[in-house]
Amino acid sequence: MAEYYLEKVDYPEAARLALELCNRELVLKTLKRFGDEMLKDGDGSGLEACICYLEDGGLPGVQMTAEQNPALMTEVLGIAAQFYYKTGRPGQMEACLNQADSAFGKENKYGMYRGLYKGLLKFKEDPDKYTRQIHNARFFLEENGCPLPYLKERELEILRGLERSGKETRGRRLRVSMFGEFSVEALEDHRLLSWRTRKGGELFACLIELDGQAVGRRQLLQKLWEDQLPDNAITMLHNMFYNIRKELSAYNMAGLIQYKDKMYSISMEELETDLPRIRRICGLVEKKKLPELLKCREDFRRFWGHYLENMDSGWISQLREYYDMRFYDGCMLLAGDAMNRGDYEETAVFLKNALLINSYSQEAVGKLLMCYGAMGNLKQVKAEYQRFAALLKEDLGLGPDRKLWEIYQQALGCVKGEDESS
Repeated sequence: MAEYYLEKVDYPEAARLALELCNRELVLKTLKRFGDEMLKDGDGSGLEACICYLEDGGLPGVQMTAEQNPALMTEVLGIAAQFYYKTGRPGQMEACLNQADSAFGKENKYGMYRGLYKGLLKFKEDPDKYTRQIHNARFFLEENGCPLPYLKERELEILRGLERSGKETRGRRLRVSMFGEFSVEALEDHRLLSWRTRKGGELFACLIELDGQAVGRRQLLQKLWEDQLPDNAITMLHNMFYNIRKELSAYNMAGLIQYKDKMYSISMEELETDLPRIRRICGLVEKKKLPELLKCREDFRRFWGHYLENMDSGWISQLREYYDMRFYDGCMLLAGDAMNRGDYEETAVFLKNALLINSYSQEAVGKLLMCYGAMGNLKQVKAEYQRFAALLKEDLGLGPDRKLWEIYQQALGCVKGEDESS
């Protein structure tokens, strides 16, 4: 008869008969099928009676593995946990969720229920800490099509408040460094985002390099694994996107990565990055627009860093070489202008920075020798020439060419000429 009421969606009668018959399996089936409705029931006496009956049989406890139907028991543990939350018994709630969670060995909705409950119940103790925990749990549940657990009005209000806060947030929310070591910093709390794998970080950097332009899966796979695709490359790509969005979900930013018409893209409006500025400067260098480049002198006084220097991939290496050479070219242009103006200190700064990129540049060394000569610094002229000669010999087994030797003699002559005139 209880089975009949189960089929007829009459959970009060199904629960009553199952309890009268002391039929544990029917009680479990009733809770599995109607637990959500029973939680919402204002009376709640039927649910409480079922839970009390199961408590006598070891719930919550460690009996789950002894059940003939562990999957059924796991779902019932989830219902029981929500009942304990509803009735203000957090210790028993956590015990049930721990037991249900242990059946999977990986992320699952019961572990996320536990995280969500904990985050909401302790939210006022440390809003910053538990906001991330709440967002992460909600992200998993939404991504996997899992409903929220039963929540009281005060916890629902916290969720609504976090949702409103996320929608109201405008402007840049992440600071991304593409030059030097790649990093993504949340401006909200200055925490660096982390990546499950190096390739995950590379994927995020790739989307930023595309400047919000949509890209297909095939193109991404070719960039990430240009030599040979792993057997499970598509699965790996999917997992990387999932983990990136999960990391972003801590700041309610999972939607930063968009997927539409089988194409991926990133919303650049919420990112602050050094890439646009350096791209613009490189454009000025290519066109040799010295008047505008002079306004960017500070960007060449200190090397801006190798592009994504902590990553190694074909597409990155090509861009790294491009940006390095634009820095070198810009330093040489600015050094020439400073030399013409007689500002030898600034000339030396730019030339030394050029040598950071191309340490074997005889052109840069020759100009530096002339700069030191114009400054009347005999010691630096000799020291620089000897340093460069030793570097060529040690690294390349060569010596300076005749043209550089002549420049060296000319620089020495400048110093001696100044000494004689004085």
